[in-house]
Amino acid sequence: MEWFVSAWNSDTGRSVVRVGDAPDREAAIVEAVRVGRSLTHADDGSPVGSARNFRFGEGDVVSIADVGSDDAEARVHRELAYASQLTDPAPASGSVAEQWNRIATWLGKNLTDVRIAGADDDAITAAAVATAANWHDDLRSFYGLINGFPHDHWVSLLPMHELFDLDRLLDERQLELEVWGEIDEEMGEEPSRTTPAGVSVGTFLPEFVPFAGMDGYLLFVDMRGGPSYGCVTAFDKVDADQGGPKWPSLGAMLADLADSLETGGEFDEQWTPHVVDGKLSWDLNAHGV
Repeated sequence: MEWFVSAWNSDTGRSVVRVGDAPDREAAIVEAVRVGRSLTHADDGSPVGSARNFRFGEGDVVSIADVGSDDAEARVHRELAYASQLTDPAPASGSVAEQWNRIATWLGKNLTDVRIAGADDDAITAAAVATAANWHDDLRSFYGLINGFPHDHWVSLLPMHELFDLDRLLDERQLELEVWGEIDEEMGEEPSRTTPAGVSVGTFLPEFVPFAGMDGYLLFVDMRGGPSYGCVTAFDKVDADQGGPKWPSLGAMLADLADSLETGGEFDEQWTPHVVDGKLSWDLNAHGV
């Protein structure tokens, strides 16, 4: 079974990818964790980086925080099991429409003067062509349902992120490509274009399509190929995509959001929604600080 691991090097600010083969899944996990430790720890055992992303065979990309811990292999097993539970056999577009309907219904019942309008098919196709990326059906469906919010009727739908309309999507993407392209050039590095979706590369790739953000912190749909095609990842203006995927799909993110709004529970495992004077706001829970 083929395996790979990507490790973040804090000195260079870039990810290093290693691949290999093993006779079976168990052996692949053992070998990948061993290589991950060698990449992220000095000879004396002190950490020099983090190995967050693993993939085995054609399965999902999974992330763990510290590959140097004694239970790293067991944690990889748990993350793989969790990722398999998140796989939705239903069509992606149906999932997005269903979850957005829940969100739109909640917004209409709980907020004042909400304006919701999607983009037409021609505008969505034009944006997809402009990015030259293979847009996932989730993203196409999403923009057909909601093309951002008007400035004078803005809704804080996502904590610490503004929802982009198609024009803003293109502008923000181009800006990030230019900024990170200059950084890569200064460092004399060529971003890897062969890594599959969900694997950290430490820069901004053309296949990253941002749909929300604020002050250089973005949420993007990863349009690279592979089993995690269409996953949603956070992009940090300092650490880039080091954190790995947050949701396996845009539909999964919307389901998380809908559950949070309807129940008052946590979104993204750290934010709690509140309605103040007819406006949606978010509180960061103590464990999310």
